[in-house]
Amino acid sequence: MEIIVVFFLVLCFVIAIIAEALINFNSPIIARKARIVRKNKDEGMQDGSGHRTHWGYIVVFEFSNGQRKKFKVNSWQYFKLKKGTTGVLHSQGSWYKGFDEV
Repeated sequence: MEIIVVFFLVLCFVIAIIAEALINFNSPIIARKARIVRKNKDEGMQDGSGHRTHWGYIVVFEFSNGQRKKFKVNSWQYFKLKKGTTGVLHSQGSWYKGFDEV
């Protein structure tokens, strides 16, 4: 019974990833003016020894209408982007595509 539950959860996870990728792939690439308002390391769960496993980097952008949206970025982009910088954000659905400083 436990194996069926685990299999079902893994299957749901895989389907969710594929569905998000399809939605993003079919979304237009949008360029809009934004400001970087926050940067976070997205930390995963603690392992058995109490250490946190690192899963990725998050950058939060704020648009001219006050709306905020967060994007996962790689480590190189995370360290390159500076809080408070204004520029043009390029995104496709929930995918970060780039940021050009103004």
